[in-house]
Amino acid sequence: MGYMWLRKRLSKLREVKGPVCVVSITGWPSTGKSYILSEAFDQPNVFPVGHRIEPETIGVWLWVIPEKYKDSTGQVFTVVLLDSEGFGALTVEDAYDYNVQTSTLIVLLSSVLIYNSRDVPKKADVIEISYP
Repeated sequence: MGYMWLRKRLSKLREVKGPVCVVSITGWPSTGKSYILSEAFDQPNVFPVGHRIEPETIGVWLWVIPEKYKDSTGQVFTVVLLDSEGFGALTVEDAYDYNVQTSTLIVLLSSVLIYNSRDVPKKADVIEISYP
């Protein structure tokens, strides 16, 4: 995908006028985050879905939904989707700091944050994702 993909997405983001709702997803690798986000907003083929151990999503991917939405008061807004690599990144040398940086970015940018888990989160999971 690379640099041109990023430029294209950022140019789409710059075209957005008015209120925005940023919906993000995070969690552990290979838990179906990309699939869930694509399906929840009926945006098939936006985020690649892998069928192997290596992750498809590297870093944070952005998609601006072309259709507008209305809230309960009638206010029109745009939905921006952020798909993240999640925790436990295996793609970089300094994975711990990288995980913290991408996770922090996702949390700070989100209007709605989805934490995807295969199981009920346990205390060990929360400790694992906390930053000292």
